[in-house]
Amino acid sequence: MGSSADGSRLVGGPVLGHLDMFQRILDDAQSRKLHSWNSVALHRAWEWALYLQQQAQPAPTSTTAAQLRSAPRDVLTAVVTSPFLLTHPSRLELLHGLCDLYQRVDDPSHALASDIIHWLEEQATTDALYDLAHVLGDALPFLHVTLAHQTLRYPAFDHWQLQRRTLQIAALANSFQQQLLATTKSRDECQAIVVAFFNTASSTSDVYSLEKDIIVFAALLLPWPSTATASHCHVVDAVASLVTTHPVQLLDLSPWLAARLCQHQPCIAQGYIAALVAHALARTSKEADAHETSVRLGTLVHGHDQLLTACEASFAALEPSLRHKLVSSSPAL
Repeated sequence: MGSSADGSRLVGGPVLGHLDMFQRILDDAQSRKLHSWNSVALHRAWEWALYLQQQAQPAPTSTTAAQLRSAPRDVLTAVVTSPFLLTHPSRLELLHGLCDLYQRVDDPSHALASDIIHWLEEQATTDALYDLAHVLGDALPFLHVTLAHQTLRYPAFDHWQLQRRTLQIAALANSFQQQLLATTKSRDECQAIVVAFFNTASSTSDVYSLEKDIIVFAALLLPWPSTATASHCHVVDAVASLVTTHPVQLLDLSPWLAARLCQHQPCIAQGYIAALVAHALARTSKEADAHETSVRLGTLVHGHDQLLTACEASFAALEPSLRHKLVSSSPAL
């Protein structure tokens, strides 16, 4: 939104000043400044938008007036499509506030969905790419490794990378990385953000933790600028510290991400193996769980003799029947 000569004839100087202020509000909503917002700030921005909307009534045909009339919808769109909403420390509070305010705009039953769809206007192309990636991924053969006299079958790393969920995680991880680089300066600041986000419990029905996958993907699989070497190290160190303290959290990660983390930091692998063994032996005899264990072990030892040796040593202490239960063969996915 910007002022023009046409807009100057329609509204007075004070309103133009308010218009400029509103544009700054929209800009803030799309920047890291959104992290300082709470429900009060959201409603304050909404009140600004309602005030501007009222100024448009005398001149319904003006372009500027049309912008003024759309101000309430614009402020909601700016927040709901902000790349900084994902990591907002009180995002649930903001989301509840947004849902309430969307009920006050025209066509409330479709406004929120249409705003998000408009934001993802490239989705049709993206779906085509997803379909192509799926075909390419399915063309890749599964890998095999022998562990404890059992053959483990697991998907190739490239196959996992081409899955729809992984591609979505990659996009979210890139957004998280950019926010991290824009908002943090010190080691403590960086680690505080990583810890808070890593420990967030996702409300999705996903088997793996969305937040944890985003963090580890950003830490290990994204390129980092040379000017951010320190920040990159802080992120990796923070994640390693978290899973060293609570190794069971590695089971919340996608298998390939947990494996890459252990391969990058072999000192945490023993904790992962112990957590995986305990989880597998405590399960009921479900094929899906057996296959999950095989995939996790296969990805862990893939191309890494040191970790293969560590797994073999861990299994050598188990009774044969327990070893069989742990790495029993499973059908293809």
